[in-house]
Amino acid sequence: MLRQDYESALRFLEEAVRANTMSIRTYPLIALCRRKLGELDGAAAAMQEVSGSALTDLMYYSELWFLGRINESDIKRELFDDEWRFLELGLNYTELGLYDEAEKLLDLGISLHTDGWELENIYNPERLWGISRKRETPFLHVLKGYIAAITGRDDVAREHFKQGDYFEYSVNANQVDMEDVLKTAAEYGNITANHYLGNYLYHNLRHDEAVRCWEAAKGIGCSVNTRNLAVYAQYVEKDMEKARTLLRDALAENPHDLFLRVELIEAENACGANADAVLALYLEAPQEQRDTFLNRGMLAAYMRAGKWEEAADYLRTVDSRYTDTSKEAGWYDFCIRYADYLIDHDEPKTALEWLKRSRPNPENLTYVNYPEDMIYRHQELYLTGLAYKMLGDRENAEAHFRQTVQRPAEFYFFRPFEEMIFQFRFYIALAMKELDLEPAARSLLAGINKYRETCALVPLELDKAELMRWGESDPDSLVVVADNTGPEI
Repeated sequence: MLRQDYESALRFLEEAVRANTMSIRTYPLIALCRRKLGELDGAAAAMQEVSGSALTDLMYYSELWFLGRINESDIKRELFDDEWRFLELGLNYTELGLYDEAEKLLDLGISLHTDGWELENIYNPERLWGISRKRETPFLHVLKGYIAAITGRDDVAREHFKQGDYFEYSVNANQVDMEDVLKTAAEYGNITANHYLGNYLYHNLRHDEAVRCWEAAKGIGCSVNTRNLAVYAQYVEKDMEKARTLLRDALAENPHDLFLRVELIEAENACGANADAVLALYLEAPQEQRDTFLNRGMLAAYMRAGKWEEAADYLRTVDSRYTDTSKEAGWYDFCIRYADYLIDHDEPKTALEWLKRSRPNPENLTYVNYPEDMIYRHQELYLTGLAYKMLGDRENAEAHFRQTVQRPAEFYFFRPFEEMIFQFRFYIALAMKELDLEPAARSLLAGINKYRETCALVPLELDKAELMRWGESDPDSLVVVADNTGPEI
């Protein structure tokens, strides 16, 4: 076909379709050859062979359009007004050397969104994410420029490459065919082509080439290339400090980008940033992001920074702003941890108020980070008993300590939950101590510490204050099991 020898191509295609009558691409190619040979009825007949198939090749619709059997509205509807399908067809016809057909299809793709995009139908556009689509994919213009370049129309090529020199989110080149197209565009001065080419090269593990392209694309006026360089630093160079510096630069360029902020927060934590600095990153985010996608991270950041009262105030604010009635009960983990903090600061009455809010129920189980039928309330019940004890209510205190002891102590779970389960057992041991069952409590503690030693964690004493050391490790003084497995649960 590239030599425009359609008669020979037709012979091979008809032989191919005899060997495989289910080849959905072969029939449109036969129609194409007959159309080029002026046999329009024969071309239409070839298309009838595939009309009843459950699967239809994109070229089936383009050939019907070139034959005049469907109009412009029809082909747009059949291809779902999808610009990428027109780009794919443009690449197909370019590969066949049919540049005129390719350009006509690309023009159809460009015309799809001449009135813009219906942004209100895109979930949370720009308001939360800082990103939105404003135009068609620039590849439609870039491919037209490429066709003009390889057909010797330099001035036309420059114009098309200029028209396609803009950045759009959610656009990436994953077709091998686009590599030469983007390289040609970059040679003609299309800066954005370097960005898309860099993404393509990175995903094909050609990292050094990708970095050069991203460096060349820094002038497109957005943070995405700086962020890509951070990804390279983190995952290829294994240099988290460099990645953090680049992510800081990227977020400074685009402070409304939610994804960037989350990635920077992760990098800051990985580099050991102090809790106040991480909290500041959350607080600097736009309010809509803070109170929806970042709210759980915000609470955790407040807690790590020791700002429990601020965390509680923030939680109340979020609930009152985004729900008809307060659903603080849904924040099960925070309510318990805040109550623990209040008990340690001699505020048992306030602690009880928060513990009452923490009761798990079907309405809020989705907020708990383990299965709904496995709500082990050991910590909640023990802390409730401790608060009543501090208030001098011995009857309620003992009742809650007994409930703690009666919770399951033997159960099987996946490895990620083991540490949590052994911590629950520690609360059972503490409750036993409060009920004057210290020998039994110390027996349970021995099993807990046996497990902790296999994980190179510090052995604990039978005291609530020891929970502050729960995650501490000391591999120099403990025997570490090679595969880090603990005793069977």
